Order: sequence, then C-alpha cells, then structure tokens
Amino acid sequence: MKIIKVAVYCNEINERSFGMVHNESMVSQLQPTLDALPNPISLNRLAYDENGNEYDEIVYLNSAFLEQIGYTVEDIPDEFEWFKRGFDQRYSERLHAAWLNLLKNGVRTGQKSVSNTSIIVCKNGQKKWFNVTTQSKHSIDGIDGKYRTIVFLQTTSPDRNKRKLTQVSSKLNEKELILTTIIDTVPIGIFWKDKNLNYLGCNQIFAKDAGFDSPQDIIGKSDFDLVWKDDAKLYRDDDVQVIETGIAKINYEEKQVTTSGNNIWLTKSKIPLRNSKGELFGMLGSYFDITQKKEDAFALNSLNDNLETRIKEATKKRVEQEKLLIQQNKMATVGEMIANIAHQWKQPLNALSIISQDLAETYTMGKMNNEYMDKQVDTMIRTILYMSQTVEDFKNFFQPNRPKQQFNIKEVVDNTLTITKAALKEEAIEVSVDIEGEISMKGYFNELSQVLLNIINNARDALIENQPNKKLISVTIKENQKNIILTINDNAGGIKPSVIKYIFDSYFTTKELSGGTGLGLFMSRMIIEESMNGSIKVENSGEGALFTILLPR
Repeated sequence: MKIIKVAVYCNEINERSFGMVHNESMVSQLQPTLDALPNPISLNRLAYDENGNEYDEIVYLNSAFLEQIGYTVEDIPDEFEWFKRGFDQRYSERLHAAWLNLLKNGVRTGQKSVSNTSIIVCKNGQKKWFNVTTQSKHSIDGIDGKYRTIVFLQTTSPDRNKRKLTQVSSKLNEKELILTTIIDTVPIGIFWKDKNLNYLGCNQIFAKDAGFDSPQDIIGKSDFDLVWKDDAKLYRDDDVQVIETGIAKINYEEKQVTTSGNNIWLTKSKIPLRNSKGELFGMLGSYFDITQKKEDAFALNSLNDNLETRIKEATKKRVEQEKLLIQQNKMATVGEMIANIAHQWKQPLNALSIISQDLAETYTMGKMNNEYMDKQVDTMIRTILYMSQTVEDFKNFFQPNRPKQQFNIKEVVDNTLTITKAALKEEAIEVSVDIEGEISMKGYFNELSQVLLNIINNARDALIENQPNKKLISVTIKENQKNIILTINDNAGGIKPSVIKYIFDSYFTTKELSGGTGLGLFMSRMIIEESMNGSIKVENSGEGALFTILLPR
C-alpha cells in the first residue's frame, strides 16, 4: 500500500504540472505542493554535460527531505554528488549504475515509474532504508526545462521484511494448528462445503461418522458419496436454502444413518460462509448427537402415560394400609376401653352386690317393708342407669362422625376424662384442666378425643412405672389469632432422648412386655396433621413429657 501511495504522489505531481503557467519557474510552481507532502521528495531537472550526456540536476528538496535525510541542494546539487554522499562509498558507483539501468529499462518497457529499495546514508551519518520511486523519463515540462520528481518512502530492510513475513507465516501456521485442534476437540461434528455442495473439509468426529479415517479423505466428495447417500437430497436441500438465501438455519433436528446402519438423531445448524469481501462461497455445518436425549424423552413419555395409573394404585395401597393401621389402633383401643369399663363398673357392681345381699338378709329376718324396698330398688335403678350411661359414653367414642362439626374443646376434654376417670382414680392420679374461656372449633370430635385418650393413657402408664410422690397430669387450652393450643403435661420424668425422636413412628413402642402396639401416637399424629390440618410435637419439660397440639381456628 505504501508503494502505491508513492506512485500516486509521482503521478499527481506530473498531472499538476500539465496545467501550470509556463512563465513561472518549476520550483516556484511546485514548491508549495512538495512541501505539503509527508515524504522526502527531490525535484530534478534534465541537464547535459559538456559531452552532451544526460544527468539529473537537483533543483529543490522539500521540507520532509531536509527533516528525514538532512541534505540541502547545496550539499547534493546533482545525481553524482547524491550517490557519493547518500550511499555507502563502497557501493555508490555500482548503485548509481544500477539506478541508471533501472531508468533505461523503465523507458524501454513503457513503465511510467520505477522504484527500488536502498539504504540511504543521511547527512548525520544515520542509515535508513527507503523505497525510492521516480518517473522513468523527465515528463514534467517547464519553461526552463524538463523535470521529474524522486519520492522517498522510509521502510525496513527486505531481509527484515522477509523475517517478518516468516514470523507472520509461522504465527498463521500456529493459529491454524490451534484452530484445527479446537475443531477436532469439540464434542460436535463440523463440516464445510463449497457452493457446489462438495466438501472442503471437516473435523475428526464428522470424518468418523462418515466412515473415514481422516478429514482429508472427505475433501471433494459430496453427500451422494457417503454412508447417508439415500438421504443426500434432503441434506442438500437444506444446504441450497442456506447458500441461496444467505440465511442461517439453526438448531433443527434431523435423523442420520451411521456406518453401522443405525439411525441417530442430531441437532444441526448451517450458516453461509463469506470471504473478506462479503462474497458467499459455501456453507458451514455443525451438529451434536441427541439420540440419548430422544430415547430418554420417549421413556419419560411412556412413564408419564402410566404414571396416573401407578399413582392411583399407590394411593389405593396407601389408603388400605392406613385403614389397616386405624383398625389395629382401634382394636388396641377397644382393649383399653374394656379395661376402663371394668374400672367404671367395679364400684357399681359392688354396690349392687351389697344391696342384693342386704335385701336377702332383711327378707329372711322378716324386717322387709315397702319403704325399705322402695329405697333399695331406687338405689339399684340409679346404679344401673349409671352403668348404662358408661356404656353409652364408650359407644359414642367409637361412633364415626363425618363431616366436620363445630364443637367446644372443653367437651372433648370432659368426654375423654369421663372415660379414663376410674382408671386414673384407682392409681391416685390427679388431673387438672385449665381452659381460657369458651373455645370452639370445627373438626372431628371423636378423633380429637381419641388423640387425648392416647396421650393421657401413655402418661398414666409412665406415672405408674416411675411412681413420683404425687402423680399429676395437667391439660391446658388457649388460643391466639391463628391457632388453638392444647398441651398435656405429666410429671413422670420425661422421655429418654434416644427414644423421643421416634415417638410418632409407626410400630415404635417402649411397652413390648405390656403389649404395646406402637400405633397410638402414630395414629394421633395422622389425625392431627392429615385430618385436622394441625401439628403435634413432644418435648421434655422440667418434670415430664409435654405434648403440644396446634389446631387451626
């Protein structure tokens, strides 16, 4: 580009001279133009020696010449002085002859300008490389003769240029090697074709998929020459679309046959290839294998098709298991209920036994009268009614009640304590109940009563086992803006830390010897969390176990 620029300077000066006024000297005409240019320029006039031989007389050196090379017209008035002072003395004559020969060849071949590259010795002794360009002939006409310009463009040594070219070439080769390594390393197939849809190259993955050992083997071939030749037209239609429209086709799925005859699924992309001028010369394609992804998606779809059925089966099985657990818990509770009934009936039956014996003795002794008979019968009827009510209370406990109903929490506590009263009294267990006002909720009365019964019975068993000085169970009920808070606390010493985290697990019990099933607290948690949307937890308080139940208002 720089040499072309110098030639432009020479031609520009030459063309400007044609339109000049010929009554002015050439120096005065060209001086402003020459001084405005950034390159050193010498204005030379055709001269003749005493023998009629042509030579160049140097009539003007521009400002750039003085700055970069240093000589004035007085220093180098002609070409002879120029070659003596401007070049190494060892080669100046030879270089002068070569320069004259270069000019003669330019005239003979019809070249308007000629150039060469030389080391110039500047006035300060510094040596610089310049590309020197001039007109082959003195083609600028002036009123005082014919002229030409010599333009100097500072450059570097040809050897240095060659070294630079070698370095650039080496870097290009290195970059090509890196690019080839990258292309062959990425886990996708890459290929490129010319406008005729013949392969220009590919990476190692594509070569392997096409059945070749090396990417070089595919160059010049078309899809009709490869293992997928039966689908070649389909692939080439995509290529033609990209090349003709210049629009990329990105991330579309397509099947491709392998060398083993199997079909695989690919995600492909194709883009147009353009040169530095923007001209389209081919297309670049890439793909990655999505066969496994497709197979996984098919398996997932098949799984989804059967998922609803499997969920229904699992749900049904879970419901059946829950029913079985509930039934097992109820059977265990029935045993406890019978024991409680026995406790409740113990004193009434004893009273009935005493009354019957008293009636028999009174009758035998002849002391029976209507007043005494009426009194004893009345006592027996009230006792029997009490026993009947006890059975009714227990029957209500097992009566299912659906849907949800509004009830008072105190009624649930009273109902539970009525059932357990005799058993607790027999073991001298005191129960205190603290309720903050009238608190009611909507839920399942009997299920909540069953939860309280399970917790109170466990507290009773712990108190019997540990025998504190005074056996106590306390029940508190209060509420806040969100929840009803029910707590049951005992003073039986608490639950072992190694056991407490498993207390609500199914079939977990610490009472194997006494026939514990491990279902009571498990069912209690199910009732509170699943049926009543609440929560239940247990922790050790200062003296014993503390159960806390939260129920939404």
